[in-house]
Amino acid sequence: MMLGATAIPHYMGSDQSYTVALPLPYLIYRGERFKLDRDGARGLVIDGGRVSLDVGLSAGMPVSGGANRARAGMSALPLTMEAGPRLNIRISKDAAAVERIVRIPVRGVFDVQGRGYGWVLEPRYTARFDSQEDNWKLRLDVGMLVASQRYLETYYGVAPAQATAERATYTSGSGLHSLFAYVTGDLPLGNHLWIKGFTKIRTLAPGVVRDSPLVKRNTNLTVGALLIWLPWQSDERVNSLDLASGK
Repeated sequence: MMLGATAIPHYMGSDQSYTVALPLPYLIYRGERFKLDRDGARGLVIDGGRVSLDVGLSAGMPVSGGANRARAGMSALPLTMEAGPRLNIRISKDAAAVERIVRIPVRGVFDVQGRGYGWVLEPRYTARFDSQEDNWKLRLDVGMLVASQRYLETYYGVAPAQATAERATYTSGSGLHSLFAYVTGDLPLGNHLWIKGFTKIRTLAPGVVRDSPLVKRNTNLTVGALLIWLPWQSDERVNSLDLASGK
């Protein structure tokens, strides 16, 4: 169970957000082939030790034209799902419990009716620091998001019929969408209770959609903390440093 609240932008580059109030369920499952944890939902396909391949899932929130000022009068953004393979390359894991890994996921984007919205490529470098004595964890992620023209047109394109005096016509090509950096930390407060802090920054400034009239905020910064309670835990624990390779 998670306690707290967080704000999620309507879409990347929006100056409006959804406020998600907690509590929400917090689930961790680590089977041999399927895992659900802080790295998301994924199924292991190939495990070669330092190199592994899994299939990941994620989702995008819907946005109605009436809820977002920049998109007023435009078609709603659908609830989307993203699924596709992810290559994991473990660079190192040393005695000080520091792990470095490169992840290269490619995901197709589609709505609940099966309509496709292109693809996204989101390579990232992850460094994990895991204190064996105090059980605290720190994680750094840096990377980029590259997307197809159809994906970028869905979120940032403005057709001539949708143009207004404040919203010019805009067509996007494929390419770099944004750069990002995340820092997250876990600090235990007891056997079943811990606090998770996070700082996330994403910038669209170097991306191909920076000039879209629907981009109202080039850089988004999110800072927050969550209180997490796990009343039930399995007897067998998996070290978080083993998760990156799918183990």
